[in-house]
Amino acid sequence: MFSPAIALAFAFAGFLLAVVVVALIWFDSERAARRERIERARFRDHSKVPAIQWGIE
Repeated sequence: MFSPAIALAFAFAGFLLAVVVVALIWFDSERAARRERIERARFRDHSKVPAIQWGIE
């Protein structure tokens, strides 16, 4: 009933499903990190950021 070709097809489908799940987890973590950076920048006190010094003397 189960030939080696069917077993390989199921194994490949499982591998593809695992890749999709890992990609979704990675994408969600990147989105959360970006959201955190935006929130941190929103509340940053910009008066403490050093002024840009131009190299013209």
